[in-house]
Amino acid sequence: MQRLGVLAQLGDDSSIEAQLQDMIARFPDVDSHKATLIRFYLSRDDTDKAEAFLRDRAKGSQDVGTRMDLIRFLTEFRGPEAAREELRVAVSEAENPVPFQLLLTALDFEDGDRQGAIATLEELVSGSESSKEILDAKITLARMLLTTGNEVGARARVSEVLAADQGHVEALKMQAVWQIEADATDDAIAGLRLALERNPNDKQAMTPMSK
Repeated sequence: MQRLGVLAQLGDDSSIEAQLQDMIARFPDVDSHKATLIRFYLSRDDTDKAEAFLRDRAKGSQDVGTRMDLIRFLTEFRGPEAAREELRVAVSEAENPVPFQLLLTALDFEDGDRQGAIATLEELVSGSESSKEILDAKITLARMLLTTGNEVGARARVSEVLAADQGHVEALKMQAVWQIEADATDDAIAGLRLALERNPNDKQAMTPMSK
């Protein structure tokens, strides 16, 4: 890090890049070094190198976070269609395609294909085991249903999630909104407290309790 600071003062870009790459090779589990290299490339408007670095990390990796880093980059710097194409590839290649399928259907929903996105998620969660990813998919589906006016369907999906995991934070927050609307404030507060036990920093869960 001291050497990196000296190179930065000297403005030696090629040596800075080489030093960062060496640090990543020596300490592959330190994410801050990778983030610093990306920021270095972007500060020099070298998006091609930034993308190449992220693609190299994602290639052959089954780590969801690594591929998500690439997708977030593509969304911001290459546009939604590039991100969508990468998501399609990820769905076809990943051992666990659910997180990528969720993002892809969310994009479809936002772009206006609401019924198609809902149908895709209905098929995804139908008959699947209640893994964390599937429970999260049911919450995404519940939100889509609620947006399209199907509150009955949304409530049913939230109930399914809470039956499988009574402390599911997002399900508890959705349930609390309905409970508050029905003047079941005590029940809502109890649920939100349980949500905060899981995620103490969740501002959305804290807001209703402060009213």
